[in-house]
Formats: sequence, C-alpha cells, structure tokens
Amino acid sequence: MQLANAFLAQVTVAYVEPPLASMSSDGLNMARETLEKWGIPQPGVEVLEWAYRFMGAAGYIDGFHQMTPFQQNRLVSKSQHQELVLPSTYNEKLRLILRRGDIIRELRQAVEEDQYHVTVIGGSGERKMAHDLIEYIDSSIFVVNNFKEDLTYKLLLCVDDSNRTRLAVKTAAVVAAALNLEVVVLTVSKTTRFGPGYTAAHNWAMDYLAQKEIKHTGIKRTGDPVTTFINEQGTDKIIVMGSSSGSAIKKFFRGSKPQKTLQGSKSPILIVK
Repeated sequence: MQLANAFLAQVTVAYVEPPLASMSSDGLNMARETLEKWGIPQPGVEVLEWAYRFMGAAGYIDGFHQMTPFQQNRLVSKSQHQELVLPSTYNEKLRLILRRGDIIRELRQAVEEDQYHVTVIGGSGERKMAHDLIEYIDSSIFVVNNFKEDLTYKLLLCVDDSNRTRLAVKTAAVVAAALNLEVVVLTVSKTTRFGPGYTAAHNWAMDYLAQKEIKHTGIKRTGDPVTTFINEQGTDKIIVMGSSSGSAIKKFFRGSKPQKTLQGSKSPILIVK
C-alpha cells in the first residue's frame, strides 16, 4: 500500500482459497448458494474484510470510517473469480477479489486478465514456490519477507550485464524517489576480475542514479553472487534485481540467481520483469 500510494496505483487484494478436490463445480455453487441463503460469509471473505479494515485504519483509504458497514455477502461473480463490492466508492482505487484453486495458477490468471504490473506476496522458503513465482507470473514480483514498518530501508540494487538489469535500475530509481530511499548498487564477480560488461553495467547504474539525483553508493564484491547478495542485504535492505532471461529448462534444474536469491533471502525482494 505504501508503494501504491506513492504511485497513485490501483490495488487489488486477492485471496486464493485452496481447491476442494472432492467437490464438483456444481457442488461448490450449491454450497455458495446455501451460505448466501443462511447469511454466512464464504470462506475467505473475512480475510478480505480484515484487509479492507486494516488498510482503512492505517490511513490508506481516503474517507474511510471505521464504523462503515461491511456487507460480507455482496459477492459478484466474474468470469474466473468473485469480486466483493465495497460499501462506498473505493472500488475505483481498491478491489477485493476471491479466487479458488492453486495459488500460482490463480495469480497468473489474475495478472493475465487485468495486466497488473507488480504482484505482492508474502515470503516462502520453498524452492518450487520461488521458481513458479518467477517463471509463471508475468509481472514484477515483490516478495515481502519479514517487512518491518518502523525500519528505514535502503534498496540493494543488484547489477550485472543481464538483459533486465537496466529495467531494474530504472525501477529502483522510481521507487527510491517516491519513497525517499537510499540505493546501494552492488555488482558481484565470481572472479577477481570485473569484465567490461559488468564494469559498464555498474558505471551506467551509478550515472543513471546520479542523473535522477538519487542518493546512492556503489559496491563491488568478488565471490558467489547469491551468497553475497543475501549477506549484503541483511535485515535493512530491499533487494531489487532483474529476472533471468535464460532457458526455462536450465533454470528449473540449475536455478537462476533471482530464484536462488528469492529462496534464500529473509528480507523483502523485488524481482523486475
């Protein structure tokens, strides 16, 4: 929500209910109708209500009043999901949707349907989850590991000569400017030599941030890139890095730097596509 306010962006809060393998679609629809008839909210609606009230109480919704009635059963069926109609005019800035199924598949479909630029999700240490988030969701991914509201973060911008590095640099500059954050530019070489590609990428990032008048520092390290990224991040930096553009099969078996960093990081990380 802090990022959304900085960019005046529309926000959709999505809750994905686990699939009911033993229930047919007809049975699921009948269960929904029964819940509505009895005035019982469907599973997941209370989570959306909590999110709505939390954002309102925290000042993220203009004109919000804590006593505004929340009509839990005002669910409208869309093509692939149900949308909860909000009690005021907030639906122009904020949407609450309820989906059912596999979380990766449902998030992927939601991104495809509405063309979201960033998907924000809580952290998971599972390798498969890290792989699937990066590979199958066609938006930038912001994984919020152990976010601390009272901490002044810096951005740790991981720079190399890969295709999406420049987009990551530009994204970091926008975020840093909007939220008044300092940027640390980090380039890591596996050997003691920094080749022309890495050197040029590092220098370009430094020059770009200087042109945008973003407070920044530069660091060059040698060693394993993923280990160095995580060690430099600590608990007070948000990693920003571009996604890998290599072979999907190769990335699945060997992993990629973004996947391994996401899997090992214990702090927030933004992977830019």
